[in-house]
Amino acid sequence: MTRILIEQIVHANRLEREIPTGPEPQILYFTGKREIFSVKTVLGQISASHNPGHRIGGPNGVRLQNTISVTIAFSEPLLFEEAMTRTATLSNYLGMLVGRP
Repeated sequence: MTRILIEQIVHANRLEREIPTGPEPQILYFTGKREIFSVKTVLGQISASHNPGHRIGGPNGVRLQNTISVTIAFSEPLLFEEAMTRTATLSNYLGMLVGRP
């Protein structure tokens, strides 16, 4: 079933050359949905996003590496010390969720 689906995807690309597939074809893709969540809190607007990076490929294959970033958008300008306190609060909370700092 998967092979048939991949064959359909490969042949949907209207290229001027045929793309032969082997007995175990694979396709790597990213849906494009970067935002994981965004929520307004007392600390500020907290968001998490996917930041995928990729290489064209070569003898070692294709690789899609993802980094997740978390940001705080403060609702008003803050003194540096207050910004660091809010950032530390979020960092401690995330550390508690994953079980390590």
